[in-house]
Amino acid sequence: MSQHYIDTPQYEVIVGWDKPLQYFFGTVFTKAKKDTDHEVVFATLELPGGGVQTVEELANVLQSYLRLPDELLKCLEEDRANNRGNVVRHWAVPDVQQ
Repeated sequence: MSQHYIDTPQYEVIVGWDKPLQYFFGTVFTKAKKDTDHEVVFATLELPGGGVQTVEELANVLQSYLRLPDELLKCLEEDRANNRGNVVRHWAVPDVQQ
């Protein structure tokens, strides 16, 4: 699966393309003072089917936490189109809300 880590002032987020399951996923964690204190505040695993089919849908379900950059959305589309696995990239997003 591809993994895109996004660091914001308030959240740590991971999104990507799950190659075996053929869907996009996203998980939002609170920032913590200690590495062990991270708490999941949202995960697409909680949705029916465990993931979403389009980057637009992924951006929509995450909009309460952050706006996914257009460049990241493009990368996710490329991950799906190429059925990528084992890709890791880190992003910094300064603004949490739209």
